[in-house]
Amino acid sequence: MPQTRSRTLTACALLASACAIGCAPRVVLVGDSAPARIGPGAKARLYTLQADGTWQLSGQAVPLPEGYYLVSPRWVEEAP
Repeated sequence: MPQTRSRTLTACALLASACAIGCAPRVVLVGDSAPARIGPGAKARLYTLQADGTWQLSGQAVPLPEGYYLVSPRWVEEAP
């Protein structure tokens, strides 16, 4: 009986581990050689250009509309 219980617990632990590994969020790094588009349900803190020419980070994450483009700063020409 104890051996069966031990095997059952081991099998459950292995199954739980396999599920956790398979369901973990993945990070995909995107290069800056081309624009990317925002997917559904995206939220992020954003930098906004201030009147004095500086960039200020938002205090909270804001929802981003699906389909908006993301571009690298090197794609944007800033005014002098």
